[in-house]
Amino acid sequence: MKKKSYLFLIAIVFLFSGCFVYSFYPLYTEDDLFPNDLLLGEWMDQDSTLWKFEHEIKGKSFPGLGRSVTNDSIAYSLEIKAKDDSVYSKQYLVARIIKLEENYFIDFFKESHLDHDYDHYFDMYLFPVHVFAKLELNGNKTSIKYFNPEWLWRLIRENKIRIHHEKTDDRVLLTAKPKELQKFVLKYVNSEEAFEEDYTVNLIKQ
Repeated sequence: MKKKSYLFLIAIVFLFSGCFVYSFYPLYTEDDLFPNDLLLGEWMDQDSTLWKFEHEIKGKSFPGLGRSVTNDSIAYSLEIKAKDDSVYSKQYLVARIIKLEENYFIDFFKESHLDHDYDHYFDMYLFPVHVFAKLELNGNKTSIKYFNPEWLWRLIRENKIRIHHEKTDDRVLLTAKPKELQKFVLKYVNSEEAFEEDYTVNLIKQ
């Protein structure tokens, strides 16, 4: 996934970047969430980017998050450190895992864009959105497979898919609510076009 890990740090809070499929609503409802430690710990991706998943601690604030989000082991605080010329660029996200039928999915969200090292002047240009992906677990190896936005745009342009959304010429924001989103991801969960290799992050447990 060429430079996608670093782009993800920026794209998650910028609606104006076209690197991912964005959603106004999460992929889950509260009833879909469950305690788990499937991603707990530190992982390294193919671009030597560090992904650190920690459980939310009730009542504790995390850097960049501002406040705890949910119960202890249901949500993860995710710190991503992308190394570029020996300088780390950090972002903090909230990640939640759900299981639909026999498939795992992960939902990323920027709970607060007021990171300590962020220039608050640009806050007016930021819009937090959800980004979700298929999650494939295999022991100490995990794959996060994002939906291919070009594939989705093509289906929408050709009227081959019906899902609530807003669009410009080349960008789509899904506005479907969780249950509709779940039907969508399950319909295409085995589609090779929907999950191309360029939109996959492969993680190895450290």
